[in-house]
Amino acid sequence: MIEVMLLNTLYKFRIVHSLPGRLRLHIPLIKNIPSKWHIDSNYFDAVKRIKGISKIEVCFLTGNALIIYDKTLITENEILKNLKSMAKLALKNRGEFENYTPDKQTDAINHFIELMKENFDFIE
Repeated sequence: MIEVMLLNTLYKFRIVHSLPGRLRLHIPLIKNIPSKWHIDSNYFDAVKRIKGISKIEVCFLTGNALIIYDKTLITENEILKNLKSMAKLALKNRGEFENYTPDKQTDAINHFIELMKENFDFIE
């Protein structure tokens, strides 16, 4: 469902702009997600669990995501690598998310965060 659509988009992104501590990514397919499936920023709490990332803002209209991070803790390349690893993990386990409905968004997020903790050392 929506989780699969979102996770598939993570494989296809490009850097729009980068400054130390700020990274703007363009995720083209995110604009194709129907508005009824647009989710609040809590969905991206999993990304904020990456050590060094303090904030992420996603704009469904432009397909851009702004990531604010501590440049002393993580590099731009590490962020990109970690995002791809997260997408791979989510796709590998996508069957576990197919039954979550939009009203169970928090449960899905928490489940994914637990999977991340089990599989990655870059998660806080």
